[in-house]
Amino acid sequence: LTTQARPYAVQLNGTTTTITTDTTFANTGAITLGNGGDTLSFAGGLDTTAAAGGTNVGGTVRTTNQQIDLGAVTLTANSVIDSANNTAGATGAAINIASITGGGATNLDLRSRNGVTTVTGAATGLGTLTLHDNDVQSTGAMIFNGNLTANTLTTQARPYAVQLNGTTTT
Repeated sequence: LTTQARPYAVQLNGTTTTITTDTTFANTGAITLGNGGDTLSFAGGLDTTAAAGGTNVGGTVRTTNQQIDLGAVTLTANSVIDSANNTAGATGAAINIASITGGGATNLDLRSRNGVTTVTGAATGLGTLTLHDNDVQSTGAMIFNGNLTANTLTTQARPYAVQLNGTTTT
């Protein structure tokens, strides 16, 4: 998938989307990845940081042990961001997110396995925030550098660090 550095939006709303190469969205308009229950696989990696219009996520976004870099994320439905392709024993990779805005009850699962997940800005308006899945490879740190607001925070009994560095965590 190739995009150009122009101010237009891209929406991928099919039930299943599979792209086998590293994908960098160069467009500066909004990017929509799913519209509720969709599964989008970017096997070679994913980067939406050029999108000044933000990244809307509404479903499962995954890579196959490749890095995920997302700009400002707005959750439009319960979502999973997974760099281990939902595969048992897979190692995963880093997940970097500028910020996350939920709708107050929107659930989010972050799964980077042995990769570090970093949310640079605020993560607010979340329902249940689940950090990692219960897999032996789930060892990468989960770092939130901005404020965090979630109704429920769920962690797994695995050896990974959780850092809540924001001024306010509720």
